[in-house]
Amino acid sequence: TYLVHLRGIVADRDPGLPMLLLGDLNQRIPRARAPRRMADRLAEALGDLEVATAGVVPGIERQVIDHIACSPGVAVADVLGTDRHDGEGRPLSDHDAVALTIRALPGS
Repeated sequence: TYLVHLRGIVADRDPGLPMLLLGDLNQRIPRARAPRRMADRLAEALGDLEVATAGVVPGIERQVIDHIACSPGVAVADVLGTDRHDGEGRPLSDHDAVALTIRALPGS
């Protein structure tokens, strides 16, 4: 149900405005263990958004389930992750942190 509604939001956005989508999508991109049909539904819901946090995230050196996706017209300069554990291995959160450096492309 979530992905059906997300697909509508992404598809109905104002094409003249850049879009950033941030969230706990609960899937690794590319697909690791999620059922293929759920990975396919997520890809359909994201439409033309590029998932900047797909693959191994620098700083964490593994895939994440919390993602940032950008519309065309947004350039991603850097992707950085911070581990959910402190330097001594104690959990700080149940999620890693992800961040981007972005800029709007000319004419966007």
